[in-house]
Amino acid sequence: MKRKSRNKFYSLSVSFFKILLGIFFIFLAFIFTVAFLKELASLKIGLRESYFLLGLCAYTLVHFLFKKPISVYIFGHELTHAISVFLCRGRVKSFRVSSYGGSVRGTKSNFFISLSPYLFPIYTIFVVIIYFLLALFLDLQRYFNIFLFLIGATWAFHIFLTFYFLGQGQRDIVRSGRIFSLPLIYIVNLFILVIILSCLSGQITFSDFLERVTQVVRSAI
Repeated sequence: MKRKSRNKFYSLSVSFFKILLGIFFIFLAFIFTVAFLKELASLKIGLRESYFLLGLCAYTLVHFLFKKPISVYIFGHELTHAISVFLCRGRVKSFRVSSYGGSVRGTKSNFFISLSPYLFPIYTIFVVIIYFLLALFLDLQRYFNIFLFLIGATWAFHIFLTFYFLGQGQRDIVRSGRIFSLPLIYIVNLFILVIILSCLSGQITFSDFLERVTQVVRSAI
């Protein structure tokens, strides 16, 4: 009986802490958004930015005009779960994917494993890894614009389908708590966008973004 009470108290404490942390994340999300928009206002569209935006627009058209690549997303979603289990030093016991859904069972479970598919654009990461691995052996300079196009397309794929599935009431989000999960997902994806833009454009750097964040906080205080 005491053990059950102790477990219930622990569960309630964790839930309360996540709610407080989620409220703090909402505040951070607002600050980061203002800072990002100010940084974005100074961005001039050059050749590199154009190819990234072209890729983003290409997937946007596919998403709204054609059949959504749900099966591709589900495979990447479950694969990210599996990789996260491995990164947390766990073991994947089962991996199932179909056009209707999927599941991964592992020996470890935590909020990072649950939320990782919504946080990290797995196909964008694959494109980056493949490009730089090939660049070790081949001269890919002439294909750099295609690389930027694929970065834009895969990032848009991640964002649009992440929001699509979030609207379906995902169990991962319910388990981790909506107030905690949703602002965290937003913040991490915004940070990833800043990193992408800082890598493909010399006009925006991550340090500049953090400086903007500091300015927004100072002006708010």
